[in-house]
Amino acid sequence: PGTPRNPPAHPRMSALSPAWAAPLALALLAAAPISSLAVLAGLGSAATWALGSHLFGQSLARHTGLSPAAANLFKNASTALLFGLAMLGFGWAWPSAQAPWLLLSGFLGFAVGDALYFAAFPRCGVQLAALSANLIPPLAALLGFLWRGTRLSPLGMLGMAITLAGIAWVVTDRSSRGAGVPQVPAAERRRGLAYAGLAALAQSIAIVAGARGFEGLSMEPSGLLPGTVVRLVGGALGALLLAALAGPISGRGLAPLRELAAPLRSPALAVALCVPSSIAAWINLPMHSLALARLPEGLAAILFALTPVFTLPIGWFLGARYGLRTALGTGLAFGGVSLVILYGSA
Repeated sequence: PGTPRNPPAHPRMSALSPAWAAPLALALLAAAPISSLAVLAGLGSAATWALGSHLFGQSLARHTGLSPAAANLFKNASTALLFGLAMLGFGWAWPSAQAPWLLLSGFLGFAVGDALYFAAFPRCGVQLAALSANLIPPLAALLGFLWRGTRLSPLGMLGMAITLAGIAWVVTDRSSRGAGVPQVPAAERRRGLAYAGLAALAQSIAIVAGARGFEGLSMEPSGLLPGTVVRLVGGALGALLLAALAGPISGRGLAPLRELAAPLRSPALAVALCVPSSIAAWINLPMHSLALARLPEGLAAILFALTPVFTLPIGWFLGARYGLRTALGTGLAFGGVSLVILYGSA
């Protein structure tokens, strides 16, 4: 509510999202020289998530009957199906021993975290929601301190403070306008910020759980793809479980489950969601997995944290106009999160 109608995606954008894109990308990335390609994969993962975020924001603004949870479920279920078929085609096994941790990670990251992230778009905008995701490394570092006793370095704590300062600077910028920048009441904007913050918290816990799940798996495609499929299944099943529980709790009966099925009842809506899903998941996740497997952990995390840097020019191209505080605060937050990643542990 209150979100301005965004311009439609470019008609030629659909040519970028054939159903075979993800398996083909996985095969190409696995076979190519890894030294520089892994860095490009990390950059590509951040850029495609940024573009996909904007396109999902457009879809949610354009289709009033589409809920964030339904868009997220379509993304997760379609990706699980596509990657599951690729896994069967390659003859790779389902990782039964690691499944509990991976399912938990998928539930928290895909079902809870991504749904809250999408729900923030109409309220605080894609740029601020994406920037709030830079809270994930600091939160993960704090969880590591609380759960496993990992010591936090002074530089890491300084990075956390800088990250928070950068995000706070962007929050105070009221000069941004245009497509994808919702003009909503202050209370609604605060709700969007709360959703984005909770999304970052869910994702940080998902990272800790996912790390446990991937411990016993190969960091080659034969281990990464099945592990990702298990996480996606956890996300899809988790969305159905949350909707089933939300109905009786809220007194809405089966309405939340019916909302999740909106893309199934509308072929046009399903086709429209294929474009952002292909960019944000089908193409994104193979690149994300390759960078995670072949790069030092800190470098991969820094590349992934570039997403809000990419959302700025992409948003500008799609019609948004950001204030100077937003640009400078985004850069400051990226600098802070880089300190956390590189020097977080003592």
